[in-house]
Amino acid sequence: MHNGRYRRRKKSNGGGGHSESADRYLITYADLITLLLGLFVILYATSQVDAAKFKDFSQAFNRYFTASGDGAGGDGILPAGSGLLPALNPQVRNDGDQSPEEREKSLDQIAAELRDSLADQIQASFAVLEHNKDGIVLRLNEKLLFESGKAELKTKALQSLEAVAGVLRGVGKQVEISGHTDSDSIRTFQYESNWQLSIARATNVAYYLSQRIPDDHLTILGCADKDPVASNLDEFGKAQNRRVEFKIRDLPPNVPSTELYDPPPAF
Repeated sequence: MHNGRYRRRKKSNGGGGHSESADRYLITYADLITLLLGLFVILYATSQVDAAKFKDFSQAFNRYFTASGDGAGGDGILPAGSGLLPALNPQVRNDGDQSPEEREKSLDQIAAELRDSLADQIQASFAVLEHNKDGIVLRLNEKLLFESGKAELKTKALQSLEAVAGVLRGVGKQVEISGHTDSDSIRTFQYESNWQLSIARATNVAYYLSQRIPDDHLTILGCADKDPVASNLDEFGKAQNRRVEFKIRDLPPNVPSTELYDPPPAF
């Protein structure tokens, strides 16, 4: 009897385990169906096109590529041109389209305007203006622009530089700004030599002007004490040598001009 009960219990337990294993696939199947449903929802959502945006995009391209430009369609032929980009065509602009500030000035005009704008500085010997066949040379004294041994612009120097910027604004000339020192050596925490001091002074003056006039043809030089205009044997000559010098010349004929350049329109 004990053996019979054991056999019946074992058979019953074996049958229940088989039934549970047979139903387990339903869980995997349900998970798969859920994932497929989510996939199809995502595919459907991404396949929808924003009709309004697509219409605007199509109309923009239609207006750009049709000859008439009104979006009504064209014959598919672009209008003939001169073979030059509009921004480079010399006939696009003329002197009549320019404001008075933008009209080209001769070196004689520039020299006359500088002499008039800096009359007080010239009379006080803080500025020297020379004009010859090679161009214009304007020298601004250290006492007008800087403290001794420093390159930061004085507050009173800004008025003179504003006057220079007003004359040079809109002028297509080559402007070279050079810094000069006397022969006394300098060695400070900020400047270890006259080379560094002279280039720092020229850079600060050029940067100030570049915020007010185009800097397309603006260059700077640091000359230290290598280009004196007076003797370095006395204090008077040294004071004349400590200066910032402007050389204004006509542009060489082989220098590309950006006067008529306009960036292409965005679309």
